[in-house]
Amino acid sequence: MCFTALDFYKAGLPLPRGKHAGDQPAGGTRLRDYIWQRQMDSLVPDASRFLAWLIILNHIPAAWPFKGGPAWLLAQSKREWRRVRASLDTGEPIPIGLVRETSNVFDNHQVLAIGYEERGKDQAALFVYDPNCPDQVSAISLTFGERMLHGQQSCGDVPPLRGLFCQTYKPRDPTAAIGS
Repeated sequence: MCFTALDFYKAGLPLPRGKHAGDQPAGGTRLRDYIWQRQMDSLVPDASRFLAWLIILNHIPAAWPFKGGPAWLLAQSKREWRRVRASLDTGEPIPIGLVRETSNVFDNHQVLAIGYEERGKDQAALFVYDPNCPDQVSAISLTFGERMLHGQQSCGDVPPLRGLFCQTYKPRDPTAAIGS
């Protein structure tokens, strides 16, 4: 959904909406096929990253010589956070993968970062379009701690965030999906 949202944004088009919240495009329509393809486009290049980060978080010891666990995700997330800020500072929204404190890869998530606010030396708020809460700007509070990233989302009751990374996005023209 995040790639679809960004495609529509870049094309200067409003996101198609149903009459009611939660409405889905009918199966077999161009819009439904487009959304599905963009969802696959968002998952396939980064699926191994989601899996690797979960393995490192949950199964690789933090002690030397392995240096895994939440501290590894923190170090990677700090680098990725610089990339997120750089993109947002130029006015470009950026899709990001969220790695949560879980062992189930399906508990992780994708959002579209649209803004941020520094809130102290190691604290920030990341403002996102979250397809699970499409009618609002959601926030993720971030604290880059000494040993792990502490992140909490305003959208939904979800496990704490332990890592984030920029996703591999390539734009597509969405006009054919809406019949223009």
